Amino acid sequence: PRPLASGPAKAAHPVASRSISSLSSRMSSSMSAVESANPELRDAMLRLRLAPTTAHHLQVARAYLRLGIFDTAHDYLAGSLALNGPDPIVHDAMARLWRDWGQPGLGLSHAYQAVYLAPDWAVGQNTLGTLLYRLGHRDDARGRFEAAVRMDPGAAYALENLCTVYMGEGRTRDAITACRQAEAARRRRPSPANQAESR
Repeated sequence: PRPLASGPAKAAHPVASRSISSLSSRMSSSMSAVESANPELRDAMLRLRLAPTTAHHLQVARAYLRLGIFDTAHDYLAGSLALNGPDPIVHDAMARLWRDWGQPGLGLSHAYQAVYLAPDWAVGQNTLGTLLYRLGHRDDARGRFEAAVRMDPGAAYALENLCTVYMGEGRTRDAITACRQAEAARRRRPSPANQAESR
């Protein structure tokens, strides 16, 4: 959700309208500058303009996230949900966006929606676990990480998260086992997913 206005709307003063218009114009040219300076974003925007699919919305949102532009990434993810309907990958991306933006509570509904839409998806279980962990619900987080590992025993990201949780609980042997399994899984499957999903 975007921040709500703090009070009733007032009629804009003519000078304020000109200032807002000028600011909006500068922001548009600045976004154009961001697009033109970043080939990945430029190409993703072009694909999205040609076909506004879920995958193309995700590509644009992820490009903005890599640039640290969270609000615009949020808008593209929300746009995908509005245009293309519920999708576990988009809900998962929205949950992570809120987590990485320092507001994990705002991502919980998206994380639960992703798990509801894809209950056997290890990545979704792991993402939900990371939000719960950030919110201090360590037992629930552990349960989600363990579920992710049951669904995908090679999920190094979930094993790393389990290692962290077990260490926090004083379960040193379990933590060492999980860390060793995570390292072995990374060697066997050095995929982008294994690199990107951990807390």
